[in-house]
Amino acid sequence: EVDQVVLQLHGLDLQHRRLFDQQQAQRWVASFAQRSKKPFWLALPNYGSRLHFNQYHQLSAVENEMPLGKEEGKSLELIVKPQQVAAFLQWLKQFAAPQLQGVVWFRLPTSQDQRAWSLPTWHAVMQGQSLEEKLSVQLELRSATELDLVLSNEGEIDAAMPARISVFGACHSTINPSKASIHYQQNDLMIAEQQEHRFLFCFAGLLRSGKKLHIASLQCAANAAPHLQVFN
Repeated sequence: EVDQVVLQLHGLDLQHRRLFDQQQAQRWVASFAQRSKKPFWLALPNYGSRLHFNQYHQLSAVENEMPLGKEEGKSLELIVKPQQVAAFLQWLKQFAAPQLQGVVWFRLPTSQDQRAWSLPTWHAVMQGQSLEEKLSVQLELRSATELDLVLSNEGEIDAAMPARISVFGACHSTINPSKASIHYQQNDLMIAEQQEHRFLFCFAGLLRSGKKLHIASLQCAANAAPHLQVFN
């Protein structure tokens, strides 16, 4: 018999490719509160994970705080968005359960852990502050024919990167994705496809507040600015 219980509301759900589901978490809490009279705490997530798959599409490794150095094969980046947990905490304020003691978190942010929320974002969620994202995609001119494609987070919290960005125009990229089906850069940029006059850049993860991500350098015809299309 135990004196207190910690109810973990996060974990790898491989079937649905997620780490946390707000509606499911609410059901678990309501059900547990009815079944047990013991004091309990709720464990909430503020992190992401990368799943690695082998050639048979089976899960081979889960990458968390530290990189595993696995660049071959397919992988999938999962994140828990701050807005998801904030919405759950708003629901929790209205939930009446005398046994509920509070919330514990997994895991504490560090500067080395690129998959956990930053400390300011974590504080904003806990304190119920605004979680407005200010993410922008920019083409920065270097010369008459050279452009840098940059993703910028000008907000005060970590922002989820767009699912993909398409670039249309008479351009070619200095990054050649034909050598690999997946190419990683910082913050898990994934260049997935290149066609004539069209580039598709795919992303996963969070971009920290105040940070910029250089996506690619483009060489374009003079006076032929490319067209960007962002998919969230």
